Amino acid sequence: MNNNREPKRDPAPPVPSAAEVASKVGRLAPSVFPGAWAVVVGGSLMRSAGTPTSDADVLVFTEDPHAPYRRSLVFEGLPVEAFVHTAASYRAYADADCASGTPILPTICAEGTVLFDQRGELPALRHEARALIAAGPMALTAEQVDDFRYFLTDRVQDLEGLAAVGGMDGERLCAVDALFLLVAEFQLRARQRWTGAGKWLYRQLEEWDAEGARRLMAAAGQARAGDVVPLVKLVDDALAPHGGRLFDGYWRRGPMPPPHGAGQS
Repeated sequence: MNNNREPKRDPAPPVPSAAEVASKVGRLAPSVFPGAWAVVVGGSLMRSAGTPTSDADVLVFTEDPHAPYRRSLVFEGLPVEAFVHTAASYRAYADADCASGTPILPTICAEGTVLFDQRGELPALRHEARALIAAGPMALTAEQVDDFRYFLTDRVQDLEGLAAVGGMDGERLCAVDALFLLVAEFQLRARQRWTGAGKWLYRQLEEWDAEGARRLMAAAGQARAGDVVPLVKLVDDALAPHGGRLFDGYWRRGPMPPPHGAGQS
């Protein structure tokens, strides 16, 4: 009798099709968002790029006085991430998304599947969203470039320091991952490319420069294993056209705190 066998794992649940997702969200919307006048469903599942754990990104337009808000729920086994907005709040949040370099709401609005539009306002909203995405993010200001230079310098020096003293594997892993995410974001933003959160950051990087994305992945893997030199060189190469590393002389004024006692009655 072999007691060393690995326990059997349950098979992964099937990935729902775009049609299944749209059908479920179509049943969900009237009961959970009864005041909705339009619903758009997007995300990786609607692009046939989802996984068994992917959720449906749902943009709900309403006049609910509680909007804007975000709600997560599971409906008929489908995880749903709902972004609930009035038309005005959607536009404000879409502009803020674009300013951050990550156009989450405009992407859902522009590329998602419209389930219904009782007012007929979605064509104009989708046209605006597509124009925002096509325009790309605004160029980084000189101050924003210096912010990236400073924080990349801080993270790369952390990694170099850990390598020099033989830092623990866990510390090195955290330093590598923090540096990986920041340099990927900088490479995209410095070239006026959209970024993303989580897996979408890498997808955007790969779309812009597939070979560069693979080099970054390989360098991060080497750094996790103990050889930080390729990743450090990659970061320095990314910083070089913008003045290189920055520490000495960096200065930023933070926001002022409210006066003592402000807001107290």
